[in-house]
Amino acid sequence: MWPFRKNTNPPRVKNLQSVVQFLEALNALPPELTEQDLTHRLLAELRKVLTPRGIHPRLWIANSSWKTLRAEGEHPAQRPGSPRHLPMTACPAYALKNAFHYTQSSGEPCPSEQFNYVKHSCLPLASENANYGVLFLGSYKEGGWGEEEAQLYGMLAQAIALTMQRQGLFKRLEEKIGELRFSFEVGAAALATFTGSTHSIEQTTVHIL
Repeated sequence: MWPFRKNTNPPRVKNLQSVVQFLEALNALPPELTEQDLTHRLLAELRKVLTPRGIHPRLWIANSSWKTLRAEGEHPAQRPGSPRHLPMTACPAYALKNAFHYTQSSGEPCPSEQFNYVKHSCLPLASENANYGVLFLGSYKEGGWGEEEAQLYGMLAQAIALTMQRQGLFKRLEEKIGELRFSFEVGAAALATFTGSTHSIEQTTVHIL
C-alpha cells in the first residue's frame, strides 16, 4: 500500500494532462527503435513529467539471458559505487510484480539501491505475460506520497510496459517476416533450378530423337 498523505486539493486535471501528453509521446515513438534508444527516449519523456514535481526517475531493464536488471539513468542521490546490475531476485518489485514504497516516516528502504532520498518507490513494468523491469522514483520532498501521485505514477509505469510490449511484438514480427522472406527466396531458387533441369532434359531428349 502507498503511505498516502492527505491532500485537500488534488491536481487531477494537471495529472490527467501529464498522462495524456506522456501517452501521446510514447505512441509517437518509432517501433523499430533499439532497446537502448527506446530506454533513452522513455527516460527523457519521464523527466519531462516528473522533474517539475521534484521526482527523479530511473529505469531497471530486465535481461532474461543474464537474469539481471540493468540500471538506466543517473539521479542526484546516487552514491559512488552504486550497482548498475542487480540479480532479478534482489528486487522485490520485479520478482513479486508488486510495487515497493518507502518514506522516512514508514517502512524500510530497499536494500538494493544506494541513495539518500527522503522517499522512493519501485513500480513493476509488467503486462499479463511479461515483466520488463522496474520504474524507480525518488524524491527529497518531505511527507508521504499523495493518492493522486500514486495514480499518476502507476499509469506512467503501465504506459511504459505497453510501449515495451509493442516494441517486442514489432521485433518478433520483423523476425517472422525475415524468416518468410528467406523461405521464399530459397523456394524460388529451388524452383528455378528445377525448371532449368527440366529444360535441359527436354533439350537432350529432342537431340537424341
